[in-house]
Amino acid sequence: LEVRSAAVKSLGELDIFLAWIAKNHEVTSSA
Repeated sequence: LEVRSAAVKSLGELDIFLAWIAKNHEVTSSA
């Protein structure tokens, strides 16, 4: 259960990280 919660937390952080990269790439390509 602890491992699962840790995996879910890291997946959530990965999702945020990917969203940030997508936004950052969008800004860079439009410049």
